[in-house]
Amino acid sequence: MKEEKKPVIIYGGSFDPPHKGHLALAAAALRQLKPSALYFVPGFRTPFKDSRPVPFAGRKAMLEAALAASGLAGRPEIKISSYEARLGRVVYTYETLEYFRRLHPGAPLYFLMGSDCLAGFKGWKRWRSILKNAGLLAGLRPGHSHGRGVPFTALKGRFPRVASSGLRAELFLGDKPRGLHAPVLKLLEERGLYLGRERALLKKM
Repeated sequence: MKEEKKPVIIYGGSFDPPHKGHLALAAAALRQLKPSALYFVPGFRTPFKDSRPVPFAGRKAMLEAALAASGLAGRPEIKISSYEARLGRVVYTYETLEYFRRLHPGAPLYFLMGSDCLAGFKGWKRWRSILKNAGLLAGLRPGHSHGRGVPFTALKGRFPRVASSGLRAELFLGDKPRGLHAPVLKLLEERGLYLGRERALLKKM
């Protein structure tokens, strides 16, 4: 009898910066599905945002710091993929899933997202192709629409109401958001990310 392959989870996003909500979703997906692999896939640029994120190397370093702080570092199933960043353009989710489908033939594929993405899911490019290639995994947060008519598997657990856009606003103002792990804050201060260098220059002036 042929043994069934373990699931593979794709976690796409800007991760700009990676926060406690991202890591809580990943931890819940690992517990619930016990996958052979969970890929964090930081995008080059998201189709729904005009601004350029921190370069891939910086976001990868922050992800590694967040994984270490959350106790997930060192797990062999967790990987950070450079697939989208390497292409140097906007990469749509359906393309990313096609890539990982080729990489893991025959394995059940899942795309992990926050519940805030579900409401607008049918506006994603070739969303039917996404559903054909992968099941959706979502961590439900209070106050977000769950997307009518979009099939998904809900993750068990409670997930913090935190968003990268709000965190960036706090960082621009020089604050230290609670939604970020301490090693991530230390790293972005050392590298002068999110206007850190500009604020330091203004203080000197």
